Amino acid sequence: MIDALKEVADKMDENPKKTKDFLPLKRSDIANTLKDKNEEAVRIAAFVPSLVKDGRLPEAFSANKVALQAFEKLSGGDSSKVIVNVTRDILKNNADYIATLAQQSKVELHM
Repeated sequence: MIDALKEVADKMDENPKKTKDFLPLKRSDIANTLKDKNEEAVRIAAFVPSLVKDGRLPEAFSANKVALQAFEKLSGGDSSKVIVNVTRDILKNNADYIATLAQQSKVELHM
């Protein structure tokens, strides 16, 4: 589905006069959908605090790692960027905090 939306967006961009051929799809709706899809992995960071609270440190570390990797890809290396209310510093601090808790609890994290 995402690939099909990308293809439609490309065709709309190539020939803006033909966008009516794709109604009811709107270029802005497609752009928003693709943006949401790209940011999906960063949103996983929202689960980290509850995973830590529940003592599920390996899962918290893994979720944070996925979010950080997605953030790095989307931010283009700009550490000041904010994506879905998440910053690189938040994700790095999460990783450090989880690693400290795991060390104190003698829980193994798969890095």
